[in-house]
Amino acid sequence: MFKALTLKAAVRRAVVVGAVLGATVAAQATVLTYTSQLLAGVNTGTQADHLSIPQFNPSWGTLVSVTVSYANFAYSESSLTNLTSVTRVEVQNSFASDNVSVTSGAISVGGGVSASTSYGPGPIAGGATNDLIDQQFSGGGAFYTSAFDLAQFTGLGNVFVDNATVTSGQFGQQGNYYGFSFNIGEGQAQVSYNYTNVPSPAAAATMRIGVVGGLVRRRKSA
Repeated sequence: MFKALTLKAAVRRAVVVGAVLGATVAAQATVLTYTSQLLAGVNTGTQADHLSIPQFNPSWGTLVSVTVSYANFAYSESSLTNLTSVTRVEVQNSFASDNVSVTSGAISVGGGVSASTSYGPGPIAGGATNDLIDQQFSGGGAFYTSAFDLAQFTGLGNVFVDNATVTSGQFGQQGNYYGFSFNIGEGQAQVSYNYTNVPSPAAAATMRIGVVGGLVRRRKSA
């Protein structure tokens, strides 16, 4: 009878200790990050990319916060050379833009940037070259912790990343010239899930069995 009571007591103690150990494991934070790098246009006119990344799966654990960040880059370069020996009035223009958005459920965050070069109508001397360069960076993001916002990122669906670029180039009012235009639009988006890791049922059961066995052995040896 004494041994039976001892075993029951050991089991009760093991359940308490096992619950504490389980809570300690669950409190360990994990960060999962997805990054999309999008080169959406190099002198292409208009181009759009549509990518997707997984939403947070509840089976992974408990979602604590979500961080969304994005960055845009636009580069515009143009060069015009007057191939004659006399000064002429010319025009040169080039343009690049990039826009990124990250959407999940009712949440959408994003932004854009543009770069452009423009000259004229204005004089370019005979044999001279007029070089123009403009580049711009931009970015932003958001940090989500409320229950409503976290629910927008949770499920078995997708978070969508959209990127759109517009590029263009225009040269000259007269012939006999050399024109060069190079334009780039590029975007990047990143989504990070900060969550507490939940141990699997099998791992939790194994841990509790080990605790019970250890307590029983210690009691018997005593």
